[in-house]
Amino acid sequence: MAQSPEAGRLLTADGRWFSAAWLHSTAIVPFATPFGADDQVLERFRDGARAVGAASVFVLPLGDERPWVVGIDEDPLGVRGEVLLAVPNWDGAVLITDARYSLLAGTAEFLAAAVPWGVDRSRARFGRDARRLAEVYPELLEVAARLPPARPVLASPRDVEPGSALAEQVRLMESFAEGSIAAPDFARAWPAARRRRPHPEELLDEPFERLLADVFFLLEDYVIDPGLRDPGDLTDEGLRHGVQAVVQRLRLLEEPRRG
Repeated sequence: MAQSPEAGRLLTADGRWFSAAWLHSTAIVPFATPFGADDQVLERFRDGARAVGAASVFVLPLGDERPWVVGIDEDPLGVRGEVLLAVPNWDGAVLITDARYSLLAGTAEFLAAAVPWGVDRSRARFGRDARRLAEVYPELLEVAARLPPARPVLASPRDVEPGSALAEQVRLMESFAEGSIAAPDFARAWPAARRRRPHPEELLDEPFERLLADVFFLLEDYVIDPGLRDPGDLTDEGLRHGVQAVVQRLRLLEEPRRG
């Protein structure tokens, strides 16, 4: 495949992967892009580019076209077909292929801004997308196998280890939502289970983590002693309704995603 000297500096000869000589680390983030460049991938790249101080972007087509430069905020970036976008100091890049996937890589600073939820969560999400799209785009499974998460990512309660502190949090939420636990008992037991969780060892997918955070914030607005509640504080029923809504959304995470 014809490549400009600039693109050849970052890519393997076949134009399908980043060159080990350029990579700042092994932290490559894949995206499923069955229809080519999309707004999500471009915005991830822009956020990383801004974080490393880039005011412009190299657009490096993987073909006979000559490279060009555009401003970081220009929309669209003029992307057509297979292309490599890179910041001028080579601190970050995104490769958009015609093989239904795109790859993002760069320095730690670039990636922290591009995928603030983390590389492992991004890879886990790609793996789920690859399995969902496997019947139509089986090539995505090869990329997912090449870029697995370094740590297991828990996507829903079904992934939680039985008997763990996290399992206890989920059990308490379900019991409270069903009316088996009184609100004051839930308000004492759930934060205690949360404090027992080994946070550095457990990596939750973003939607799962966000739902647990919703319960935390509900409890922030709840005072156990009714006599000490201010106007606007949650009542027992208000807390229960809020947790019921979270439990319903947790159950949706366990349903298989459809393409």
